[in-house]
Amino acid sequence: MRYLNQKNYRHIPYMHNLDAGGAPEDRRNVATSGCGLCCMCMVVDRLTTQTLELSECVRMAEDCGANHKPGSRMHILGPVAAERFGLSYAATDSLVDVKKTLQAGGCAIMFTGGVHGDRKGIFTQNPNGHYIVLLSVDENDDFCILDPNYDAEKFLQEGVCDKVKVCAPYLYCSGDVLMGEVTDLAAPFYLFNKKKPK
Repeated sequence: MRYLNQKNYRHIPYMHNLDAGGAPEDRRNVATSGCGLCCMCMVVDRLTTQTLELSECVRMAEDCGANHKPGSRMHILGPVAAERFGLSYAATDSLVDVKKTLQAGGCAIMFTGGVHGDRKGIFTQNPNGHYIVLLSVDENDDFCILDPNYDAEKFLQEGVCDKVKVCAPYLYCSGDVLMGEVTDLAAPFYLFNKKKPK
């Protein structure tokens, strides 16, 4: 499937955090603030025969108002993209539900936090958080992940390299590690799958 790294898309503008008057000028682009957009494009690529281009996803997020806070709000963008591409959508705080979705051939987008008490997050150190894609889970409870902000150096750091196995661009970690990255967001997992025929 197609992998998108947001760092490659500084040339694509993205206006967000509109409720606060807009993001600083140097952060009005996909490279700095488009992790959720990249995740949504990858999910569409994985689950359908169609392609959601980043520039189109930017317009979709802006049109539906998912860009009013920093980055993108997946609880707003997710249902809109799912409807457009014929996917089911649900939000949950349950890793059991995530596993069921992945085992049924679906994908999940996870919102990870940047700060956890006195320690920094594994997938991001951005206080606004970060989105990643969960692709699959095996019998050992190891999840396969695509991080749209992948950087080899990030996963070589002390306290990270022992938790995440890297086979770039794929990452692998346990469900316990994922749950350690959950924020106080009510439903940090966004589930997508092909709709069942009626």
